[in-house]
Amino acid sequence: MIGRYAIVGEDVFDVARRIGEIDDGYFVAYSYEKKRFEVHNRHQRGQTLSLVVPYPRLDCRTVELVRYTRAERAAKIAEDIAKANRLAEKKETERLCEAAAKKAEEELVRLTDK
Repeated sequence: MIGRYAIVGEDVFDVARRIGEIDDGYFVAYSYEKKRFEVHNRHQRGQTLSLVVPYPRLDCRTVELVRYTRAERAAKIAEDIAKANRLAEKKETERLCEAAAKKAEEELVRLTDK
């Protein structure tokens, strides 16, 4: 092991090449320290890390993730997150309402049985 990272130039599914085609600043590195793949962008100011690959190997999911998370899509990503949050909030509200209704019904049964 030399250094903390290995630049991935070639891989079985050409993921590194395909990511480089999305943006010529992108490159894939493997962090020996953190034992993970990372996508970096040499055109970014400051840190070059763009995203951490959440998968144990490079495959088509990585390419799709890089496409999805591009800066140009930030508004769409924010919209998707807001939509998911609204849906989760609605489900939680429904769950709480059902639990409260069940508790009220149980209490009513308890009070009327006396």
